[in-house]
Amino acid sequence: MTNILGTAGFSDVALEAHALSFDIALGKGLEAAVQSAFEIGPASRALEGHPAEVREAARQSVRELLAQYLHGDNVALSGSIWLVTARA
Repeated sequence: MTNILGTAGFSDVALEAHALSFDIALGKGLEAAVQSAFEIGPASRALEGHPAEVREAARQSVRELLAQYLHGDNVALSGSIWLVTARA
């Protein structure tokens, strides 16, 4: 990132990570989390055109994975965002 911005003429490039937790279920339980995973992630495009049984097998795999993070009606996943600053 710093090389790209430097090449574009920016200086004093700084990158700062900020950890976060995101409830992919939005407080609506495991099935909502599974639905979200297929709406906001690459899964819907990757499964496009595949037979129903393949799509359902993928949903079941995602459901099993996300169930590990289920606490009440929340499915919180950890991640981070990056703040990038630079001078033109």
